[in-house]
Amino acid sequence: MTAKKQFPEKLLFYVYIAFSVLLLVGAVAFSVLYDKGYRVKGFSIQKTSTIEMQISEEETWVFIGETPVHLTKNASESISIPSIEPGEQLITVIKDKYFPWAKKLEVPSGETLTLYPFLLKQNVETREIVPGDTNYIRLIQHFRDKSKTDQTSYETDTLVISATESGVSITRHFGESDEQPIKTTVPVRSVHQFLNNQNVVIYTTQTEMWVSELVVDTRIAYKIFEGKNIRLFSEDDTLFIQDGNRYFRINL
Repeated sequence: MTAKKQFPEKLLFYVYIAFSVLLLVGAVAFSVLYDKGYRVKGFSIQKTSTIEMQISEEETWVFIGETPVHLTKNASESISIPSIEPGEQLITVIKDKYFPWAKKLEVPSGETLTLYPFLLKQNVETREIVPGDTNYIRLIQHFRDKSKTDQTSYETDTLVISATESGVSITRHFGESDEQPIKTTVPVRSVHQFLNNQNVVIYTTQTEMWVSELVVDTRIAYKIFEGKNIRLFSEDDTLFIQDGNRYFRINL
């Protein structure tokens, strides 16, 4: 019988050292790539993304999927959420007594996305202004001057927003019309910017008032007033409405 050749112990030691070094280098490389936002997904390597947004109210939660990732401490707080996995993600903004804002979107690999959430109170305060109210005479005089009401257009930094017979027209400066308009079944009488959010519009038809996003996809909109013959003007965060012979004040 022939004896089996023994694997040289010294060579075995070198193989062990080389294998350990490769493992260590691989672990360090993986750690560096992970810290830089790279993730293995299926048979590819993708980089995580960042989502930026400004939240108008304090004590507001931001969720990615079902995971809470940020609670605002201040009003008009700008936040940046890193390490967002590429692919479909549900982004939700929640504050007590406000309508939630939620978007399901496809997050690309290695990019920074800017979102424009808006928060609207679930119970918008609407108060009728009656004779004897300090604003009553002022409103009668104001609504007599049609140049101060029924605002038919306004501009943001990048867009021109206009009331039309078929809805709300949204065009970019210099006449480039690549924004999807808001379609309605009746003419829009007036358009106003919602608070300081350039991506949200308040618009009125003869009988309804709506708050709506200006985004193309998954537009969120709420009806906040219904009447018979609505006219509107706004002052800061307050809306004044004439509906026939009645007057109302809405605090947003």
